[in-house]
Amino acid sequence: MDALQIFKDLGSRHLGLNFDDARHIFHNTDNWAIAPQPAGILFPEYYDILVNWRTPILAAALYIIVVVALNPKQGKVSRVVAADNAAKATAVGDNKQDLSQSTPFITALVFVHNTILCLYSAWTFHGMFFAWKKSFETHSFMDAICDTDGTFWDSLGYYAYYFYISKY
Repeated sequence: MDALQIFKDLGSRHLGLNFDDARHIFHNTDNWAIAPQPAGILFPEYYDILVNWRTPILAAALYIIVVVALNPKQGKVSRVVAADNAAKATAVGDNKQDLSQSTPFITALVFVHNTILCLYSAWTFHGMFFAWKKSFETHSFMDAICDTDGTFWDSLGYYAYYFYISKY
């Protein structure tokens, strides 16, 4: 069973959605993508679902629900707020500091996460820069920007897709 069928089954069973109704927002889910699928991407079977406009809206809604449900209601503050409070206290000579309770593991995890994203961004920049350079060498400015013959999407689409996926 593919991911699309699982999505349809869950929607039908738990939300009462009718995917066969042409008026339904999720009707005709076979071709949701607005851009052709780039060659060589990982998990090409999920491309149409991932690049559809509905997916980031659903992901954002789920993120908000999880953050609201799991964040403590009072008492603890984020590391950013704690650092800001500590800096303000130091500036006015107050020795009371509201420091974060982050463990060394969480601090290391954040560091590793940020390092990976930094390296990934450098890889994406490198790949997209040379894709643009190649396109401008063989096409006029307008043809390169508008991708009139679809050749630019082959190289740029690969990096754009992974950049888009990295935002999740």
